[in-house]
Amino acid sequence: MPHESADLWALSDLATPWSLHVAVTLRIAEHLQAGPRPVRELAATVGADAESLERVLRHLVGRGVFTEPRAGAFAANDAARGLLDPGVRLALDLDALRRPHGRPGRACSRCARAGPPTTRSSAARSGTTSTRTRRSPPPSTR
Repeated sequence: MPHESADLWALSDLATPWSLHVAVTLRIAEHLQAGPRPVRELAATVGADAESLERVLRHLVGRGVFTEPRAGAFAANDAARGLLDPGVRLALDLDALRRPHGRPGRACSRCARAGPPTTRSSAARSGTTSTRTRRSPPPSTR
């Protein structure tokens, strides 16, 4: 009997479910019902960081949810219109979740709204340092 291997990367993909959660939380499908909209305009409407929202939507386009009819503009397709269902919205809206995993979900939606936080590595690349970004010397080995 031949052994078929599962695609572990596909099975461990967390980007798709979180992207769906963010799209539902920000009501992206509702805002695209009238037709394609530029991502910057859409981001301003929903109060999101345009670059973060564009990454989320491009990921979902690659998974068959939403379309990008022209560069930087997104539209709803049949799969995206499925996000308008009240039951789907209730299950995926991060702001409405009251489950134990809701707290990380709220952080995810805040990141989409505000953009990614500044990290130590970005501070190091920019040449700025502070006591918070400077690394301590490694402990000496005895």
